[in-house]
Amino acid sequence: METSESTAGETMMSTTSGGGISAEECTQIDSQSACEAAVVSTPVFGSCLWITVIAPDATCTAVSPPAQECVGVAGADAGCQTLACDDGESINAYYRTAVEGLEVFVNPLCGPEPSGWSSCSENDPPPECACACDG
Repeated sequence: METSESTAGETMMSTTSGGGISAEECTQIDSQSACEAAVVSTPVFGSCLWITVIAPDATCTAVSPPAQECVGVAGADAGCQTLACDDGESINAYYRTAVEGLEVFVNPLCGPEPSGWSSCSENDPPPECACACDG
């Protein structure tokens, strides 16, 4: 795989074999247009997804402003793994541990597991998962 920079300063991904990138490589893409245009070949039917990530504390006070980034999602649909919010709504939320603390995002797609993230619907999710309900 090769990385190149466009005239707008975006990191673009391409492969020398013409097949596409892996879902894990989506994190190397730094623009929405390049993320949404990326072709993921591993896993089959995977995709790159442009998301908004928040880094809240346990009281849902944002530690830093929301950030935009590209994540890879697997093509296998595991079904919706939803988190029930206090207002009765259910969301498909995920979290990961980062340098600054926990990061959370809501996946608008139902089912695909983002690479490097854990579902907030698991038993005993961290309290920061509830912050995704506020978005």
